[in-house]
Amino acid sequence: MAACEETGGGQVINSLLAPPDSPLIDSVIVTIAPTWLGQGGVVVSPPRTLDGSGNPASPMRLAGVSWHPLGEDIVLCGRISRSSE
Repeated sequence: MAACEETGGGQVINSLLAPPDSPLIDSVIVTIAPTWLGQGGVVVSPPRTLDGSGNPASPMRLAGVSWHPLGEDIVLCGRISRSSE
């Protein structure tokens, strides 16, 4: 499969960026709306993983980030940058 789109909020993003699914994710596109959701809102914070030595693995980062206005929203696009790249 060359591409797959999954639509959802923070909980869906967190589950896809966590093992065992994280190696399947190459890039993310996140739409950010100017809406206050209140305390707890949408949290994107996948669980921290450990490397082969039991130390915290390098945090996942985005590369090639671009921002695109879409009406009142803004769309964030980026590729997952792996520590081995």
